[in-house]
Amino acid sequence: MRDELVQAAEELLAERGSAEQVPVAEIVRRVGVTAPVLYQHFADKDALFVAVHARRMDDFRDALRRSGRRTTSPLESLERRGRAYIRYATTKPDTYVALFMTPKSLPDEFFDDPSMRALTAFDDLVGNIRACIDSGEIPAADPEVLARVVWAQVHGLASLLITMPEIARTAAERSALVERLVAAITAGLVAGTPASR
Repeated sequence: MRDELVQAAEELLAERGSAEQVPVAEIVRRVGVTAPVLYQHFADKDALFVAVHARRMDDFRDALRRSGRRTTSPLESLERRGRAYIRYATTKPDTYVALFMTPKSLPDEFFDDPSMRALTAFDDLVGNIRACIDSGEIPAADPEVLARVVWAQVHGLASLLITMPEIARTAAERSALVERLVAAITAGLVAGTPASR
């Protein structure tokens, strides 16, 4: 029942655009239960939408993890992760916008819980960069700082492709832009530029 409630809430969120626009009555009606059933599984509506957010983050993280599985080079894995990040954003723009481009609408506890940080795939990114350093593919630097720099770059292009699609009208233009960004990130990391320290 819990999964059905999360699924219904996620579908309604996609239709309406924000949790505030999704009444509990509509969620339970879609599942065919009453409100007390929802409250047997979730403390309140916020808790339900935290579960929706976590499910979406899981999907996002899993897409990035799958991207780097077939390589032994940490740097190649990082490049694949960057491409996968942008591909996810552009193939699931509504989900991506909800995850990364919407003002915070979740309770503070969501962000304070260390287990939630892993859901964002940030820990995976830090680990990937640490592996690049350990393998000697990039010079030693603070992996958390490098992860923030890399994330900012791929997020920037992903956001532009969603909000200003005219910057790359065709699939070939988008692909060229993504490859240029990945090459620039890689070159900066390998060179150990000041921005990557």
